[in-house]
Amino acid sequence: MAVVSILTTATVALAGCSTAGDAPPAADPAALDAGNYPTEPRPDLGRAGDLGVYVEARRMADFVTMPFDVDRDLTGGYSQGAINGVVKSASSLRSTLRISVPDGAANNFVNGFTVQRASAGSRGLYLQNTVLRYGSPADARVAADELAGKGAKLAAPFDEDAPQDRHLAIPGRPESRGIAWEEKDHNLLIFTAHGPYVLVQQAAAENPDAAADLVVRTLDKQIPLIDTFEPTPVDKIPDLPLDPTGLLARTLEPAPDQRDRLNYGHYEPRGSLAFSDDPFADEKLFAEAGVTEIVFNGTDVYHARDAAGAEQIVSAWAEDREQDWDPADAIPGLDGSRCHQQVIKPGTDDAESAYACLFTAGDYAVDVFAKQKTKLRQMAAAQYLLLTAE
Repeated sequence: MAVVSILTTATVALAGCSTAGDAPPAADPAALDAGNYPTEPRPDLGRAGDLGVYVEARRMADFVTMPFDVDRDLTGGYSQGAINGVVKSASSLRSTLRISVPDGAANNFVNGFTVQRASAGSRGLYLQNTVLRYGSPADARVAADELAGKGAKLAAPFDEDAPQDRHLAIPGRPESRGIAWEEKDHNLLIFTAHGPYVLVQQAAAENPDAAADLVVRTLDKQIPLIDTFEPTPVDKIPDLPLDPTGLLARTLEPAPDQRDRLNYGHYEPRGSLAFSDDPFADEKLFAEAGVTEIVFNGTDVYHARDAAGAEQIVSAWAEDREQDWDPADAIPGLDGSRCHQQVIKPGTDDAESAYACLFTAGDYAVDVFAKQKTKLRQMAAAQYLLLTAE
């Protein structure tokens, strides 16, 4: 699984395979140095309150069509500063879609989820698929009309002065409208109201027909998929549990300056693929290991079927990481931990070391990143103790 690392804008490629050794023995808590990190789970986190829109968006992630579901080449570009995850507010649409947002598109906005990828090969394809939820179908229709035909304008990093063809129709989709422009490639930005949702695709290709084909194929998958989602009534969203299974309370929290990242939180396996740079391998690995839930937090925790499944994840990803990282010493007291190090931006004034470790704690596979070796070891020790606490 590749997620946006807290260390660098580059991501760590972790790909799955199907072999694993025996699970390591349980650690002796007395042999683990957790420093000042917490080692006891937090109390029940209770209602989500204002964070409910994040919880609901992460629920919806399982029902968002991923670009690689549309075209298997669309697995690249993840490490290039791509935005993936929760759309938390209408105002954030400017950074999510790179357009200005008319006032009408903000009325009764609930939340959204977005995923984007580029082709890994030389085909020059790009696709961002976004599902935005509004308070009602009427609100969604108004928002789609505003975005497609009235107020939306290109914003940086796009060329704001690029000639734009507005009110563009998509073949076979009379309900879809959007904007077309040329900037290196042929670009489309298409909006479709569907029930309480606005479905948004930004597609780019070497010719306009290929870009339109990406949009049509995305909608062909996205519409029936989102129809299977059972949204929480808007007035009940604050009552959603912030920690639906209790696993979030057993993971280390991010540093305060990292807590607004859009990927943090509890996911089911399919939704987590929004943050993978090898989604087909990870999907296969999760199925084989019996992964039921994932938490991206101060550490990344994957709940497998059993200890053997957790070890399968660690073995697969550690083997893959060895292609780009140098081996490092294991965590003291955590037999079987697989650790690596590398220098980010070597040979520059910004060069710095990065450390990463994979290990198991019973049925859980854990991935930890830090910029200092001591910090990494203490975080790993604390995370093990949190997961194994009574």
